[in-house]
Amino acid sequence: MNVDWLRYFVELSETNNFHVAAEKLSITPPTLSKAISELESHYELKLINREHRMQGLTPAGELFLEKAKNILFKMDNLKNYMDALKTGDAEGPITIAGGGMTMKFFVPPVIKALLNKYPKISPKLFSMTSVKIEKNILDGKIDIGIMVYPPSSSEIDFTVIDEFSFVIVGKPNTFGNNWKELPFIVFKFFGENEISQIDSWPEKKYKRKVIMTVESLYTLISFCENGLGVAYIPEIVARESIKKGLLAIVSTPPFETSGKVYLVWSKNFSNNPTVTFKETMKAFLKKETTGGLLL
Repeated sequence: MNVDWLRYFVELSETNNFHVAAEKLSITPPTLSKAISELESHYELKLINREHRMQGLTPAGELFLEKAKNILFKMDNLKNYMDALKTGDAEGPITIAGGGMTMKFFVPPVIKALLNKYPKISPKLFSMTSVKIEKNILDGKIDIGIMVYPPSSSEIDFTVIDEFSFVIVGKPNTFGNNWKELPFIVFKFFGENEISQIDSWPEKKYKRKVIMTVESLYTLISFCENGLGVAYIPEIVARESIKKGLLAIVSTPPFETSGKVYLVWSKNFSNNPTVTFKETMKAFLKKETTGGLLL
């Protein structure tokens, strides 16, 4: 089978137009049409619906598309791996996924340090839930994941790269230290059918004076920095603002809550890691070795 057929099929499925796909692939529409026909003949399956124009994928085509993307992703990774072996340098793409909190507040400084040292690396960053991170790692679509829970799959390796507690933060020297008297700004997720509190404060047991609810962590931190109230948030979220003196821990909550940040990756990478993968791992770990992964 011609590997170009896979690239042609993926491009056609994304553009849904033979002329547009052919132009992006730098081939003629008849060449693209012939390649798709040969691909269908090879597997003896109809993959696209078409008369005089593209009308979408068949059910078999939808399944084939997912497999084709996975194969192309692995082939691209293989090329990057072999290129790195030739040069010995860390370069090319590395795919990293994390949740909203880790991608906004934990990953950026690590990526900045990585690119300062290896400017030829091109990180591809995705924000997704822990469940999707695990699935994409197992499918070979994501190289490294950052999660606040350990992975459930035995096919995924992990190590703890940070620990944090939940703290009450506010503008320095603005509030007293009695949490009951503080004006809390609460971070909530506003869905279509419900409002979910996600700051883990046991409201029924310890009633707070809530003055405002927001849906963005950036908004919450900005309001706290401007002295509008305090927030009960993971220390990792406020770390940079505390370091800059824009926020301070202003009170002690009546209970303790802590969390961890996990670095996760497929066990397949532990055997033959690429240079780019190893150097990206080092940037997150800030040390030379971890667990069973040979760096």
